[in-house]
Amino acid sequence: MVAMVVRNTIMQLSATLIALLSIHVADEGHAVNPSCSCIRFTAGAGGASRGTFSSPDFPHAYPRALCLLYTFIAQPHQIIEIVFSDFDVYKDHLE
Repeated sequence: MVAMVVRNTIMQLSATLIALLSIHVADEGHAVNPSCSCIRFTAGAGGASRGTFSSPDFPHAYPRALCLLYTFIAQPHQIIEIVFSDFDVYKDHLE
C-alpha cells in the first residue's frame, strides 16, 4: 500500500514537471517539432479554470507515430495541476 502511494505521488510530481517543461518548450518555439499537432489549454483571462483532456480516441489506442504536444498556459499567479486518472505506457516503446 505504501509503495502504491509513493508511486502515485511520484507520477503526480512527474506530470507536474512535464507540464512545466511543456510550457517552457512551447515558449522556445524552435524546440517544438513542427509536425506535431498542438493542443493548447489556457486558464484565466477568458480560459477555463478547470477541465479534462485525453489522448485522441481514448480509451482506444491511437495510431503509431502520432505526435501531439499538449500545452497548458496559466496566468503568472496561477498553478497548473494535472491529475492522471488513467495512464498507460506501451511496453514496445520501452525496449
